[in-house]
Amino acid sequence: MSTVTKPAPRASSTPAAGAAPGKPRRSARRRAEARLGWLLAGPAFVVMLGVTLYPILQAVWESLFNYQLTAPDDRAFVGLNNYLVILTDGVFWQALLVTTVIMVVTVAVELVIGFGLALVMHRALKRLRGLLRTAILVPYGIITVVSAFAWFYAFDTSSGYVNAWFDWVPGIDPDLNWFAQTPTALFVIMASEIWKTTPFISLLLLAGLAQVPGDLEEAAKVDGAKPWQIFKRVIVPNMKAAIMVAVLFRALDAFRIFDNVFIMTNGAQGTEVLALLAYRTSIGQLQIGMGSAISVLLFLCVIAICFVAIKVFKVDLAGQTGGSDVLSTRQRLVWALGTIAVLVYALFPVVSIFATSFKPAGELTSGTFLPGSPTLANYEQILVGDAQELFLTALRNSIGISLIATVLASVLATLAAYAIARLDFPGKKLVLMTSLAVSIFPVISIVTPLFNLWRAVGLYDTWLGLIIPYMSLTLPISIWTLTAFFRQIPWELEQAAQVDGATAWQAFRRAIVPLAAPGVFTTALIAFFIAWNDFVYGISLTSTSAARPVPAALAFFTGASQFEAPTGAISAAAVIVTIPVVVLVLLFQRQIVSGLTQGAVKG
Repeated sequence: MSTVTKPAPRASSTPAAGAAPGKPRRSARRRAEARLGWLLAGPAFVVMLGVTLYPILQAVWESLFNYQLTAPDDRAFVGLNNYLVILTDGVFWQALLVTTVIMVVTVAVELVIGFGLALVMHRALKRLRGLLRTAILVPYGIITVVSAFAWFYAFDTSSGYVNAWFDWVPGIDPDLNWFAQTPTALFVIMASEIWKTTPFISLLLLAGLAQVPGDLEEAAKVDGAKPWQIFKRVIVPNMKAAIMVAVLFRALDAFRIFDNVFIMTNGAQGTEVLALLAYRTSIGQLQIGMGSAISVLLFLCVIAICFVAIKVFKVDLAGQTGGSDVLSTRQRLVWALGTIAVLVYALFPVVSIFATSFKPAGELTSGTFLPGSPTLANYEQILVGDAQELFLTALRNSIGISLIATVLASVLATLAAYAIARLDFPGKKLVLMTSLAVSIFPVISIVTPLFNLWRAVGLYDTWLGLIIPYMSLTLPISIWTLTAFFRQIPWELEQAAQVDGATAWQAFRRAIVPLAAPGVFTTALIAFFIAWNDFVYGISLTSTSAARPVPAALAFFTGASQFEAPTGAISAAAVIVTIPVVVLVLLFQRQIVSGLTQGAVKG
């Protein structure tokens, strides 16, 4: 970890003549610094607060009314009656149970697998670490909708190959419909969720492993401790901070699951989750009052999870670096085999949908993994054929909206992060805590009031109507990541500039911005991935191809339901939108890993 030299404490200000005793005036420089701090952090603070606080308050207000968009003139105040109806309805409790089961199971499995992946990346041969980081980032960067389709097609009775491969397992036969029963449908949903999000946990745990002092492991080995004992008594206790962050972030994220369920089952067969129930009530049935009440309850559940997690795992987020790279021949073989396992885990579903994209129509229901007669017909359909306008328009929307939101969020986050890391101004802790609070907000809780507001002000189904929430979506992690970057830049550079007469703003422009450019670029990549991956805003705040992004377009590829969509064409579209992600990961895997771990563990 870099050594940070903090500035010498400022000299105490001398009270001016006539000033009240014990209340020295702040120097003009400190007042100017406070003003600059809010000028830099204020815009990001306003965006985050405006796109989250107002919708939440609006949702609370709307939840007190019987309000349906199909009959807007019949709006009536009903107090807490909406909450009473929901809390006495078995549908809500079923959705809460399913959501909780998914959260508990996926987080537990991801923690175990994530530890394995982190250990492999930590102990693998140095020349293989770049390859491992690249492979493990592919599931993280790939669009969730693409991941969901890949797993859906693998288990689907007509197009899947899982039944044919595993028909020797008791209970699995060629005709098994995984999505016709609650347990099997949830199994596929959770498998897809685990594959997609475990890499994030593994990266956080990898950062924690780097903080375990190497001399402690060596001392344990000298004392005769076995690998499992070292892991249990040395590694895990020194990784509590990383484990806490990983479990908290993933528990909150898993509780807000939406994309996988929407694509695979749309809530059928007892798989409806709270976020989907809120979406179906508000956006699908246009029951704004009832949907707002569900959104508020979902928000309260997330706050409760956050509170319990922090109380249970309250630890110091500081640590030291360590670890040993000295491996025996046997250990090298073990970690090499682990590397192969990681590569198969990370890339197999991607290869699966890639292979499906080259299958001719006659082979899509054959149950085979590889195409017997590869064809480009599916790509022709989406690039020059019947689906050309639908796909290319959505692709243009995704690129334009994501890039604009990323640039704006990166600029605002850079200014805010510099103010937080370098300047002394009242309220900077409030800005940091606001960004943390916004990052845990359930998106679906914000969607309902935004849907209503955007329709009223003319932003519904427009680029700007998605750019604004995308900025709020990407600002929190951008601020935390860049704050960590700025804190690693030596203070002496600014002090030298200010000694030469530069103001704080001039020191920022001349001394800090050039050094922070790599960190800003890394943060922009992460922000772009987040915006590129969005699905909930895309399907909720658009209704036509005018602004609908790729993930939403894939989900409604035929204009009806995902189950009627052409498998080959959707697979081809999925491959095309995955290519930019894979290219960026290949080129910048080291920076992305550094940015993700700094923003989560060091921020």
